[in-house]
Parts: sequence; C-alpha cells; structure tokens
Amino acid sequence: MADSEHPENRRKTPDEEPAQRLPEPPPNLISEPVQKSVPPLFHPPTEPPTLPDEEFASSCSVPSPNVPPPIEKSTGEETVFPPISPKRPISIPELDRFFSEKDLRKPPVPGRVRIIPPVIKKEDLSESDWRQRLRKLIVSRFSVSGLVSLIVHILLIFLLMLIVSQINNGNRGISIIGGTTDVPLPIRQVEIPLSPQTADSHPLAEETVTSSIPQMTMTEQKPTPSANLSQQSSNAQQILQDIGDLAASITPSSGGSYASRTEAGKTNLLNKGRISQAGENAVEAGLRWLAAHQFPDGGWDFRLHSKDAKALQGGNPPCPELCEHPGTHRSRNAATGLALLAFLGAGHTHLSDNPYKHNIERALIFLRYNAKTDSEGRKDFQENTEKGMYAQGITVMALCEAYGMTKDRSFLEEAQRGLDFIVWAQNRDTGGWRYVPFSEGGGSDTTVTAWQFMALKSGKISGLNVPEISPESVGYYLDTVITPGTYGSEYSYMSDHAARTDESHRATTAMGLLLRMYLGWRPENRTLRNGVLRVYEWGPSYLWTSNDRYKNGKSCLYYDYYATLLLHHYGSGEWDRFYRDISRHLMTHQAKTGHESGSWYFPDQNGDVGGRLLNTCLAVMILEVPYRYMPLYQNIPPF
Repeated sequence: MADSEHPENRRKTPDEEPAQRLPEPPPNLISEPVQKSVPPLFHPPTEPPTLPDEEFASSCSVPSPNVPPPIEKSTGEETVFPPISPKRPISIPELDRFFSEKDLRKPPVPGRVRIIPPVIKKEDLSESDWRQRLRKLIVSRFSVSGLVSLIVHILLIFLLMLIVSQINNGNRGISIIGGTTDVPLPIRQVEIPLSPQTADSHPLAEETVTSSIPQMTMTEQKPTPSANLSQQSSNAQQILQDIGDLAASITPSSGGSYASRTEAGKTNLLNKGRISQAGENAVEAGLRWLAAHQFPDGGWDFRLHSKDAKALQGGNPPCPELCEHPGTHRSRNAATGLALLAFLGAGHTHLSDNPYKHNIERALIFLRYNAKTDSEGRKDFQENTEKGMYAQGITVMALCEAYGMTKDRSFLEEAQRGLDFIVWAQNRDTGGWRYVPFSEGGGSDTTVTAWQFMALKSGKISGLNVPEISPESVGYYLDTVITPGTYGSEYSYMSDHAARTDESHRATTAMGLLLRMYLGWRPENRTLRNGVLRVYEWGPSYLWTSNDRYKNGKSCLYYDYYATLLLHHYGSGEWDRFYRDISRHLMTHQAKTGHESGSWYFPDQNGDVGGRLLNTCLAVMILEVPYRYMPLYQNIPPF
C-alpha cells in the first residue's frame, strides 16, 4: 500500500476534520458599571506590556465567528468603551468590529466615557422646551467665527455693488458688467514743472518747420462717492476712490507701453533734450500732409493719383497729380494702416481731442468694412494682393494700437480676429511668414516676419489674446537666417541669402536683433551687444557711400525705421547721437512748398513701390520713436 493510501496519511475531507478548539474570549472585555465621575481626558503614559511572541501572535488572531463580539456595558445614558487589558491588548480586528457596529467616526480613548444622548422626540417635549433646545442647537452650530465670516461676506458684497455703481456712473470708460465702452480710459497726466526753453536753444533748432503742434486736452475723471452713504461708510468711500483712481491710471505694460504718447510725455522728453521742437514741427507737418491726402472713403492709397470710383465716392482725388513720385503698390489696407500708425504714434486717436480725430475714425471704419471674414471668423486684410501678408501685419498692428490706446470695443473684433489670421497663416515648418499664408514652397522671409511679429507684440501689450507658441516660433526662424560667421549678430533676408554681406542685409539685421530683444535677449548678451554696436557703426542709411543707391542724400527708410527702434529699445547712451543724425537728415529733406509740403520721398527700391506715402509715414514714425514706445531696457552704459 502506498504511503498516500495509508489511513493516517490520507487527506481528510472537511466533514472528517476534527472540530478545532475555539479560543477563549479575552478577559476584561466587559467593564464594571461606569462611575458617576468622568475620568480625566488624558491618562499618564504607561509602559506597553511585554508579551511572548506566541502569546502576542495569538492575541492578534482573528476571533472565531462563534465567539460573541465584545460589547459595551450601558447604563441607559452613559456608555463605557472596553479598556485595554493590562495583560494583553485588544486585537485590531476586535476594535474594528466594535467601532463599525457603533458607527463611530473616531476611536475613543480607551477607558474614556462617551455620553450617548437618548433619542428625544418632539411630541415628548412641551413647546417651550422644544424651542429652547432648538435655540441651543442653532447657537452651538453657528460659532462666533461663522458669524464674523457671514458679516464680512455681506460687507464685501456691499462694497462690490458700490464699486460697480461708482464705475458705471463716474467713469463711463470702464464697465464691469460687460457692456461696450464709448469713452476711453482717461489718462492721468503728471504735472511736470517746465523750464522756459526756446527753439533756438536746442541743437536741432537751426532747421525748423513753421507749424504748431495741436494741444491735446485730457481730463481726469474720478468716481464720485454716492451722497447717501452714511458716516460709518467713510472708509469704504476712500477705498472706492482709490480703486477708481487706480483704474483710471491703468496703461499697458512696459516694453511697448503707449503711456508716453501724451503731451506730458512729450514735454518731458523736450525738457530732457531727447526730442526737439523742430522735430515735433516736422511730425505735425507730415500729419497734415497725410490728412490732406485721405480719400473720401476714409482710406489711403499709395497711388496718390488713383481715380478709383469706389474710393472717390463721387468726389475728386485728394491729390490731382500735384505730388510727384506716387507709389505703385495697390494695397489700400497697407496704405491706410501705415497712415494710422503715424497718427497713433503722435498720441492722436478717434476719441481724444485733436484735429485728426475724424480722419482716424474714418480710417478705422474703412478697415472694418474692407476686411474679409473666412469660414473660421478670422479677419483677412490681404485684399488678394501679390504680397498680401505685408498688408495683414501693418493693418492689424494699427488696429491693435488703436484698441490699446482707447479700449474702444467697437474695433476689438477686427483687431483680435486679425491676430487670429496671422497666427493661422504662420509657416509651421519655418516659424516665419511669407507673402502668402503658410507658404510651404516659398518658405519665409525676415521682412514679412518682422511686420507680423510687431502686430502680435502690439496685440499682446494691448491686452488681446496672442498664443505664446506663435511669437516663440519666430526664434527658430531667426536661427535659420543668421549670417554665417556672425553667431547671431547679423541676419539675412532669407535662409538662402545668408552669404550676402552688403547693405541689402542691414535692414534685416536691425529687424532680427529687434525681434531677439522682444523674445527675451537681455542687454548683457554679448551677441546682441555686438549686433547693436554693428548697427550703430553703420549709422543712418544716408551715410552709406559704398553703394550708389545711397549716395547724394538717398536713404533706405525701411532700415532707418527698424534701426532707430532697435537702438531706442537698447537704450545705450549712443542712441541720442544716432537719433540726432537721422532727425536732422529728415528735417532737411522734408518738402516745404506746394502740395508736397510736409511729405518725404527718397528714391529707393522700397520707396519707389510705396512712393511718397510710404516715405512720409516711415519718416514720421522715425521721428516719433522716442515717445512711440518706452525702451525695453534702461540705463545701458555707452559702447
């Protein structure tokens, strides 16, 4: 017989298994009747009992279901939880089962007495007793801190109602409720004591243009406290007034702020010698020429002598062949956007008190109705022209500045939807832009990319929605157009033009360095400093003599504009000299007689396409640079 078949070795069935002896219930699980006096909250610590391993293991074993669970001894109103035996601790399963049956949230302290109130029904009490118990319950539920919190929240709601009332009644430029704004945010001016200064005392005063700059009057509006507020709410009145003053003084953030485009900002720069009265006279003369050459439909045209019936609306051309050198480009949106940038750069808007407010308003309306809307709601300002993305960037930049300076929601949609189109049109492979949206075969170029980036930057500082990935991708594009051997201090027009080293890449170098600063390059960056130094050494374009295109006073204002912006934002002490040189050159060559008075024209490849209108807009914008944007950096030491 095999060992496995032996009766003693055969596996027994459950029925044949002998009954195991159940462990005895642990002693002292049922306590003595509770005493009337409540034991102290905390007991002095005692040394844990030491048990042999076998006894401790047996004490932690799960008790058999046949053993009755530990119970608590009740006296009707008081219940005593079983204390831990001094000989052997109660096992964890026993405690879990005990507490789960009693539905207790926290295990009590062993040996503690927990009072279990009897269940009292309403019908067992009199009316007065029931109300007294209810009052005690409410008082116990709502503590002093809860009442204080309730009072504070009520006061906050009251203050919020007052703020809304004060802002809607005292300052119509802001609406928390969400309506449209008809009046811009009032700009708070800082009174600066002015020292008498004449035009003759300025180093640029020898070349003046006889004109006057219109004085803009900006009034400060403060919310007026309500008359029915009691004396106890005087502190609330002061808080509301402070909030109203803060809201009235809000301007876009630094790195492109429009705060300096005010009469106070200009006066401050005049006193410091950063700009001259002669330069301001030249700006005013240029703006007058632009206003006189606006078409009846509200837009401008590079082709000054255009007889487009739609643009004339039954009227006559603003310039019946009286100005020479008209342009050839047919994008009216680009022409209108550039003219708007010139007016906005001087601090003039359609809501401020200035002689050009109606010109600006008509131009904004022209752009609104001259835009196409695609299937996704984006605004397209290309006009089906050959190089339409130029018009897109310039137009959207002007709309963003107009919204940022006035917060007029009438043109918010055009500005935001125009930005959406720029983001959509970006080349996903290169990170830049070309003449047409996401040009895969044509790649990207630096000039078109610069205009789109500046539009995105204007939208960002105006509080519009610009996805971060779009401007950040421009950094990848700039890496592809670095001129070989310059390590990022010079940039070319396109990636396949990187070998060029003549004047044709100087404008794109100024653009690339400017975009690098907007993307986060700091002034201590050696590559940036070397690039800025190179641009300063090149100087204004009229000083270039190695190319016949720039001899005899000719200029590349396209380069001059971006170079002026670059050096202004860098903030070096050499900036003043560069700006003084370019300002003198522009004031010298500004037309001063006839129908061309106040305008500019320089024969150049770009100047010929845009003609007199493009040259005039760029010249005015160059002269406005000191107060057009606030510098990105401050106190940079000279080279």
